[in-house]
Amino acid sequence: MDWTAVGAALDDRMHELAMTQKQLADDAGVSTATLRELKKGRADREWQPSTLAKISRALDWHPGHLLAVAQGAPPPILVRDDRVEAPDEPLLAELRAIREHLERIDAQISKLADRESAAGQPG
Repeated sequence: MDWTAVGAALDDRMHELAMTQKQLADDAGVSTATLRELKKGRADREWQPSTLAKISRALDWHPGHLLAVAQGAPPPILVRDDRVEAPDEPLLAELRAIREHLERIDAQISKLADRESAAGQPG
């Protein structure tokens, strides 16, 4: 995880929005100490995705923005009607297909488990 990149992204966005650390902390519902540590790129702390999401939203970014920056991935784009456009649509389509396939497998396993359970019960 690249927490230095997250700190730089925070600094840049706060400058762009002319936002103080206190304003961002208040808007995000986090402490100024938390923001200070994140801006310094502290890698020795485990950052909660929910905290990163709150800060991202307060900066008018998609909730997954800072996590993506930390992971070195392109951040998702916030679209005003709450849809998300990802920079790599083919990858998203493939991930959706994988998820659907896994859901079908899970449903089949559940059916088999139900049958096995019913077969083991006295009738």
